[in-house]
Amino acid sequence: MDLRDQVYARALDELRGASRPAERRAVVQRAAATLDVAEATVYRALKARGWSSGRQPRSDRGQSRVSDEDLIAVAKIMAKGRNKRGQANVPTKEAVEIAQGQGLAEGTSYSQVARRLRQQGLSMAHMRAPEPAISRVSQHPNHVWLVDVSVAIQWYLRDGDGKIGQYSDAGARFYEGKRQNLAELRQVLLRYLVVDHYSGAFYVRYYYAAGENSLDVVDFLYRAMAAKSFGSAYPFRGVPRRLVADQGPAFKSGLVQHLLTELHIDPELHEKGNAKASGAVETRHNHWQRTFEGRLALAPATDLEELNRQAERWAAVANAERPLTRHGKPPMALWATIAPERLVEAPDRDTFLQLATTARREGVLTNKLHLRADGKTWEIAGAHVHPRQRVQYRLSPFTDAGIRVWDAEGHELAATAITFDAAGFPENGRRHVWDDEAAPGASHAPVAAQKLSAAVATDAEQVRIDTVFDDLDERIARHAFLGGQQGRAWEPKEGQALVESPMLGSIEARERVAAMLGRPLTSAEGAWWRERLGDGCNQAELDRAWDEFTGAEAPAIAERIGSSRGA
Repeated sequence: MDLRDQVYARALDELRGASRPAERRAVVQRAAATLDVAEATVYRALKARGWSSGRQPRSDRGQSRVSDEDLIAVAKIMAKGRNKRGQANVPTKEAVEIAQGQGLAEGTSYSQVARRLRQQGLSMAHMRAPEPAISRVSQHPNHVWLVDVSVAIQWYLRDGDGKIGQYSDAGARFYEGKRQNLAELRQVLLRYLVVDHYSGAFYVRYYYAAGENSLDVVDFLYRAMAAKSFGSAYPFRGVPRRLVADQGPAFKSGLVQHLLTELHIDPELHEKGNAKASGAVETRHNHWQRTFEGRLALAPATDLEELNRQAERWAAVANAERPLTRHGKPPMALWATIAPERLVEAPDRDTFLQLATTARREGVLTNKLHLRADGKTWEIAGAHVHPRQRVQYRLSPFTDAGIRVWDAEGHELAATAITFDAAGFPENGRRHVWDDEAAPGASHAPVAAQKLSAAVATDAEQVRIDTVFDDLDERIARHAFLGGQQGRAWEPKEGQALVESPMLGSIEARERVAAMLGRPLTSAEGAWWRERLGDGCNQAELDRAWDEFTGAEAPAIAERIGSSRGA
């Protein structure tokens, strides 16, 4: 029996002989002092060995005087005080004091509120807890690739004297100890790295640029998918099914997105700040820095081509010899298990770069045969090209002109980039310069249709326009559809009243009555006519009303009108 068991055995014997709480407390204190532990630890150990104080639990055990509403109010105060980075500017103790100052959680202690917050999962520790990670599983080699760009440990290329170049092709040199010179630098060494999620196989290449750009991304993806120079020793290649990258502008560019679409690759851009989404490539970045780039401190790179040659050699060895922790095999050994139907070989470089160009768009040539797109201007030439012609074009930074243009029939047209001087005049292309014999300008040959139209206009005998209607009589005589049949005359339906004359509106009819009287109608006469005509009448109905107004019915009408005036 060790010392701990002996102390607890003696304490159990003493507790059985103790009758008062003070005596039992003294026994526990001596045991805690002997073992150098807390009294609560001694109580738990004694209870585990069968001891019980014999005290009855309180009737309100497990209940709290803090209501759920007050508890939530305290938690809201704590949450409100957190900043965007999750820092707790209002700790739990302060939140309890603020709540009690507002009449909440009265008559309770801080420890009781803190305990309830922990029990309900509302404590500050619960608020700070990050989202649990989830394991993402790829199904086979080349299923998912993760790509990322990072600045190399050696930021700039160095020459033999320890100096750094401002540009890769510039003659100027700056000492790295001068901060103002470092601030003027525009290019850095960028490390592009892609990892196959299933096997851990990877490829690395360096670029010397002012930042990540879509052209470098396209070049890197081609080199990663193409066959390497080491053959079967480094067979990593092929078109993946899915490519995971960050939200960088290069990966979001139309150039890269169109390339992935043409290659049938599903792009996945994870949210900003979510490094766990591409943990495999981040881990490889870290490992590469501590292995390959750590050696650059002893032998700094002075030439980009030599740096990439050494990096590819190092990657070939690392892929073949260094086991991956997750599966315990060298990455290339597991990647080599790829099924033939899963290995989709990348197209040749020219086709690959052509797939990366933007999708076709529609444009209209100006009267100068210019095509404007993305702030640039090109002059278009080719067979049957004319002003206001609709064409299709595709921006292609890998061609000399930077664009490819087709007419409606799919024939590719020639494009020349137009530059402009300070006054906005074109410096090349079809133009005319006054009083400059060295630049007389150029004319545009008419298209075939224009030539034919001009020839017809000058030689009218090619088309006999005086005989174009001569055959109409002969053609009419060929047709006889009904054979001379006659139809029956139209008759109205039984009970159908024919309209004898056009309808007159009420106002127009009264105007005709006034004209026939030779004076305006009085208000009483106008009221009679409005009542008699209603909304309108035809001429026959107007004549019958006039006969009533002036004929045998006239005395009765006059009496009626007079009575209405007296009323």
